[in-house]
Amino acid sequence: MTNPYQVLSKRALLREIENAPRVPSEDLIKEATRRATEIESGLCEIIAKPIVESGFGGHVLAGLLLIQARSLVSIPHFATLYRDPEKEPVLSPWFDGQIANIGETLLPPFRNLLSDTSAIVSGRVAAVDVLNTLAGLYPEIRDKVLDAIRSVVQDIGRQDSVTTEEMELLSWAVSALVDLGDRDSAELVRGLVSKSHVNQETFGEFADYAEMLIEGTPSPEINRPVRVLDLYRAVSKWDSMSAEEVVDHYKQAMLEAGVDEKLVTSLMSIALARFVGDRPIESGAEIVNALKATLSDAGVDEHDLDDAVKELLVTILAFDGIETDTILPVGIDRSIRLRLKV
Repeated sequence: MTNPYQVLSKRALLREIENAPRVPSEDLIKEATRRATEIESGLCEIIAKPIVESGFGGHVLAGLLLIQARSLVSIPHFATLYRDPEKEPVLSPWFDGQIANIGETLLPPFRNLLSDTSAIVSGRVAAVDVLNTLAGLYPEIRDKVLDAIRSVVQDIGRQDSVTTEEMELLSWAVSALVDLGDRDSAELVRGLVSKSHVNQETFGEFADYAEMLIEGTPSPEINRPVRVLDLYRAVSKWDSMSAEEVVDHYKQAMLEAGVDEKLVTSLMSIALARFVGDRPIESGAEIVNALKATLSDAGVDEHDLDDAVKELLVTILAFDGIETDTILPVGIDRSIRLRLKV
C-alpha cells in the first residue's frame, strides 16, 4: 500500500508533523524519517516554537526525528529547549534517553547547562542524565563528564543551606557518579554525610553511595537510543495498558526470571513498601489501590491517578532491579519523583 504522506510537499509534511498527536501514524513517522535530511531546518523551527494549548506532540516528533538523524544543526535548539521553563519539563523526558544519539558534540552545551547556577534546576537535572548517557556511549569523554558532575557535587556540598530542587540535582549527580563507577569520587560523596544536619533523610543516604563507590560498581547497561518508530510503538502499548496490567507485566517478568510464584506479590510489596506500608498485599489490584491512595494524598488529581500509578510502578520496580528492560523507553515524570522523593 502506498504511503499517503509520500505525495506531500515539504511544507505540507512539516505541517503534519507540527500538528502530530501524542502517537502519530506510522505512515507519517516512516515518511518523515525518510525525508529527515530534506526537512531538517523545518524540524528545528518546530522545536523552537512555543508550546500551544493544542499540545506538544509535534515538538516531540520533530525532536525525535532530529535526534535519530543525528542532526548537528539542531544542537543549539535543544540547548535552548533544556533551559526553557515551559518546554523542558514536558519535552525533555521524551528526549533524555535518546538525545545522546546525536554524538559527543553535545558535551559542551550540556556541561555548560549543568554548571550554570542561573539555569532552571530541572534542566540541570536533565543535563546530568544526558551527560551520564554520553559517557557510556563515548568513553573518550568520560573524564570530562565526571569532572563536570563532580564540580556540581562539590559546589552544592559547600552550601550552608540547600533547596529541595538543589537536593534533587545533588541526588541525581551522586547517582550518576555511582552509575559511572567513579571510585575517585568516593571520598567526595562520603564528605556529604557530614552535611546531614541540613537534610538528614537525603544527606544521610550518601554514606551508602560512598560505600558502593569504594567497593566498585558494575558497569551499567548503556542506555542506547531506539528508533523513533519503535519508541512510539512502545508508547502506544503503554497507553493501552491499565495499572493492573502493568502490575501483571512485572509479575510475569519476575516469573520468567525464575522467582517462585508464591513470592512474586510479596517481593513487589517489599519493593513498594514505602508507598503501600507493611500490611500484606494479596493481589495486584490491592497494590494498585494502595498506590492510588498514596498518590492522591500527595496531590495527584483523581483523573491522573491511573497513569501516575503506572509511572510509579516503572520507576520503583525497574529501580529495584525487578525488570531492567521497562515497557516504556521514555523518562519518568520528574514531578512524581520529586513529590514522592523517589
